[in-house]
Amino acid sequence: MCLPANVVRERQGTVSSAREFPRKSAMKYLVMGLVLLVVSEAAWTEEAFSDFLRQRMEWLMFQNDLEIDGAPILSRDLLPELYAENEYQPLWGERDGLDRLQDLVTFAYQQGLDPADYPLDALQRLLPEAGLPEDTLSLVKIDVLATEILVRITYQIRFGKVNPYELYPDWNFDRELLPGEDPVQMLLGFIRANALNAAVTRDIERGPVYQSMMRGLAEHRRIEAEGGWPLVSEGPTLRPGAQGKRVVELRQRLLVTGELTEADADSDIFDDRLTAAVVAFLSRHGLDGDGVVGPTT
Repeated sequence: MCLPANVVRERQGTVSSAREFPRKSAMKYLVMGLVLLVVSEAAWTEEAFSDFLRQRMEWLMFQNDLEIDGAPILSRDLLPELYAENEYQPLWGERDGLDRLQDLVTFAYQQGLDPADYPLDALQRLLPEAGLPEDTLSLVKIDVLATEILVRITYQIRFGKVNPYELYPDWNFDRELLPGEDPVQMLLGFIRANALNAAVTRDIERGPVYQSMMRGLAEHRRIEAEGGWPLVSEGPTLRPGAQGKRVVELRQRLLVTGELTEADADSDIFDDRLTAAVVAFLSRHGLDGDGVVGPTT
């Protein structure tokens, strides 16, 4: 399931006046944005960056449909607040911060999340092989996309991808990143941290069941990357003493998940060693460990 937009939009408490945008200035900046687009190749200046960024944040607040190079921006409340708090200056600044963000996407993948949920491709298309582009518009796009990626990953790592209110509307908990802490300040702290992965997972308890599931996921992904799980051709139930091509297929299947070793992989006879491997497989999956490979197996 894709990340619901409201999961990354929800915020607790009242936005401070320091972060609010005067509505009367909205049209001024929207018009300004149209002018700035004409000079999108302008070299970097602090004032030009601030103007580009402010225009996009106001568009996001009042139009609710901002896209950057085809990537929709879902963090419609948090992003304007973050940039207002930072006085519309770059949050990422140097290339090494963006490289750490890409490491965070890899970390999220290890947690079972899907990198396709994040606009990383759009970000990478804007980045040169080294350093940062020189034109202001590209710098603004990169900065906003990077912040959007961080917000999405942060909320998914802490809350998952499923919005609980869609499953059960009376679900009784909030969406604070950490009780008593301002999400804007937390996210700014994450960006400024040297260890982004550790910062995003701060104060999250991951018990032994979660750690076991991570190891299982990594193992399944390894198997998939190496060709996946061989199939056993359809046919009659295989029992100890059987012989033929399907017995070899069965051995290859059990080799992948560790019930057999390479030394046992090629024989076409259903011997005692294969029987023990089948029993181990069945028992591990909660099935009757009778050593018989039928439709249930």
